[in-house]
Amino acid sequence: MEKLTLDGTIRSTAGNGYLDVKTWPERHSVLKVLLLLDADGSMETHIKVVEKSFSAVGTEFQHLVYYYFHNCLCEEGAWYDNQRRWHA
Repeated sequence: MEKLTLDGTIRSTAGNGYLDVKTWPERHSVLKVLLLLDADGSMETHIKVVEKSFSAVGTEFQHLVYYYFHNCLCEEGAWYDNQRRWHA
């Protein structure tokens, strides 16, 4: 989708003597986010809030990936689905 360049359209229209609409491509964020969520007991109540917050703005990020870990990232590794922890 393109966006209207109002200043450019006015300048070009005035210079050419006819309506000359100027646009530019819509910008997309190239921001990449890696979110690591501690699924330890004390942090559990915060996980859903953080998930919902990042899901709500997820369309603004080019790439959003999140992983869960328990207590220490290096001890057990990380997993993509938090439900995995309850079935292990």
